[in-house]
Parts: sequence; C-alpha cells; structure tokens
Amino acid sequence: KGGEDSASTNITVVNSSLYGLVLNSRTREAVSNAAVTVLRGIRVVATARTDNSGNYCVPRNLPAGVYIIHVSAQYYASKITAVKLAQDNTRRLDFYLNKINPAPALRGSTARD
Repeated sequence: KGGEDSASTNITVVNSSLYGLVLNSRTREAVSNAAVTVLRGIRVVATARTDNSGNYCVPRNLPAGVYIIHVSAQYYASKITAVKLAQDNTRRLDFYLNKINPAPALRGSTARD
C-alpha cells in the first residue's frame, strides 16, 4: 500500500535550456562580454554573459513557454527576439550583432572666426 501512495505522488518537472553564440554580423568574430537577458513577459527570469569565444548558456532551467531574449554589447546594436521553448528542449540560438561606431570625443571648439 505504501508503494502505491508514493508512486501516485511522483512529479517530474521537465525544463528547457538555452545556449548559443553572439557574433559580429560582418566579421563573424566572437562578441565577448555580451549580456543575454531572458524575459517572460516583463519579468527577467535569467541572465548570462558571453565568454571570450562568444558562447553563452542560460544558467538555470526554463519551464516550457514563450520568452523574449535581449542581447546587448558595448559598441553593438542590441537584438531582441522571441523564442518558444518546448518541454525538455535544449535550444541553440545564435545572435549576429551589428557594430556601431561610438561618437568621437570632442576636443574643444572647431569653429573658426
């Protein structure tokens, strides 16, 4: 009888994970230290940073559902995409960021009289 009760209370939680690369869209070089933010609705549920090779891995299990992924890095335009994760799904999602040129530093007045 005890065995039947314990079998009926077993719950299996099946989660998904997300990993991939963040690369320069033109050169295909790795973008290191990019921030990868995972949102469900407006709530941040996970974050990760890319390593020197541009790899990221979301450090926690994600329940099945729809997520918004925001990727940003210094001197690059951010990317935002939606992804649907199924149960027990490891999903690879690569991002290609466009490099932007920072505004030049001002060195005083350039006006001539």
